[in-house]
Amino acid sequence: GMINIIKGNGEKARELLEKCLELDPKLQEAYHNLGSYYTSKQEIDKAEDMYMKSLQIDPNNFNTYHNLATIYIQTDQLSKAKRALEKLLQIDDNNHQSAFILGTIFLTSKEYYPAMANFLYALNLKKDYHDARIGLAEAYYKLGRYKVALKELDELITAIPEQLTPYIKASLILIELGHNSDAVPLLEKAIEIHSTNLEIIEMLAIIYEQEGNKERSEELYQEMLILDPENKSASEALERMEKTFTDINNISTVN
Repeated sequence: GMINIIKGNGEKARELLEKCLELDPKLQEAYHNLGSYYTSKQEIDKAEDMYMKSLQIDPNNFNTYHNLATIYIQTDQLSKAKRALEKLLQIDDNNHQSAFILGTIFLTSKEYYPAMANFLYALNLKKDYHDARIGLAEAYYKLGRYKVALKELDELITAIPEQLTPYIKASLILIELGHNSDAVPLLEKAIEIHSTNLEIIEMLAIIYEQEGNKERSEELYQEMLILDPENKSASEALERMEKTFTDINNISTVN
């Protein structure tokens, strides 16, 4: 059965694993691997059933809980995913990845204090866990602790200047606080890192347009159209700016 799983012969593997269970109904590995087989076939209910039977034999099997958590996340069963991940941390309280994923689920569920606690726990286990620090900054941000969130993101930018996400998240916070000019250098740096990211280009173009920097904003909107010729936002922005410029010229001529 295991050889056929490795070779990609799923149906043959399933037949052999089921035969294993006829011979020994308490063979935990057979249930576990049948769970993996059904997961690969997207038969989630059957996969869950096999994993549960595996856990009846070995209640503290880390790999089985890990696979359960994975299918629960993939199928958006977040309550079940939380329980599986919490069990993983009981089995191995040094597993920083489980703490991080659990924090991410709490963040998705808008449970910001448990999210913060799990990200901090993950960072306690692994000091340079950058994704956990980004998650922690996001939790602080959602709780309205903007200064603390920005501090976390600033430290990340210093530590890993080539990573895009901290620049974007810090820019969004600054824009929400009304500090658009402070967001500009971060967004410019983000474009240097990822020159084809339409979201970043548009954010920066809008700020420059609002500040009256027509040349730079037009340049950015044109870049958007080069990347995506059908981009409606960029086309409308250029038309709007052209109309504004024409109106100003007309007023000046009348005067």
